Amino acid sequence: MNGNDNSNGYFFSKGKYGYSLSIYDMGDEIELISWDLNGNLITLDSLNLKKEHLDIDYFMARYPKVIKHIDEIANGQLWSSLSEVAYIGSGVSEELGRRLTWAYERKLRIKQGLYNFNNDLIPYFIEQNEMKEKVVKKDVFSNPLKLIGGVDVAYNEEQQKMIGAIVVLDRQNFEIIDKSYFEMEISFPYVPGLFSFREVPSIIEAYNRLKIKPDIIICDGQGIAHPKGIGMATHLGIKLNIPTIGCAKKKLIGIWEENKLNIERGSLTPLKWNNEIIGNVLRTQHNIKPLYISIGHKISLETATSLVLELCPEFRLPETTRRSDQMVNKLMKDRLSNEEE
Repeated sequence: MNGNDNSNGYFFSKGKYGYSLSIYDMGDEIELISWDLNGNLITLDSLNLKKEHLDIDYFMARYPKVIKHIDEIANGQLWSSLSEVAYIGSGVSEELGRRLTWAYERKLRIKQGLYNFNNDLIPYFIEQNEMKEKVVKKDVFSNPLKLIGGVDVAYNEEQQKMIGAIVVLDRQNFEIIDKSYFEMEISFPYVPGLFSFREVPSIIEAYNRLKIKPDIIICDGQGIAHPKGIGMATHLGIKLNIPTIGCAKKKLIGIWEENKLNIERGSLTPLKWNNEIIGNVLRTQHNIKPLYISIGHKISLETATSLVLELCPEFRLPETTRRSDQMVNKLMKDRLSNEEE
């Protein structure tokens, strides 16, 4: 805890000795995870907050003696390391005591007018944790994957507008079967680790406007190869309840052996994190930079990897990504041109 520090958000970084992920709620560190340079877990310290804890008055009312104990120590003040000592002698476990201390300080910050609920990130961290429990990492589709979707989002930061687009391609000939888009105001700030909450709403609206729905969607972003296991592809797949694949141009997390990736098209090597394979590093064209493939939802890594390679007959990126990118950029360019006239 950082007392009166108002740091708020998601901080993932690499240092000399490894990697760390910290999540802060207005100065309260509610989660700390660290890994060594090989991606092996060292520390996992979390308050395991759930939606029920956000109703802090109800939550605190269930433990009046503990709250009284915390209040006697804190004396109505915000101060560093309170969570480390406030639970001692309260008669409850350390985890519950720290969670109640967080609630106590959260309520105190609200009372002091320190909370801007338009920028309250805790509900999104909680939702992210809940989605992680719903991820399906195997092939779950009754029909053959004939219609393949691709999505992309473009931004006009000056006008605070965004456009989410989706294209549906025939797997056999890459012909566009259907396409749709949705324009909206940017409704979520740029927060590393929570980027999917910024992009997914416009994509879902575009998806809902399709006349012909895809059997699967390939996203230009991460699936489970994400510090919390919930990248944009996984988030979208769970919300739409359809198979999705993460196909990213850059790595977010993971360790892979570069000397085991050949220059030939189709060469691949595992992307590992915390002693688990979280994706594949795939060379889609001869001697070009690889892509990072990971499970989104309702698909196996093997199927996801082979499908992405199939969709890259000529270029580094799959046709789904190329077509959706072309579409959304043209839409945004047309919008800007109309505004200038």
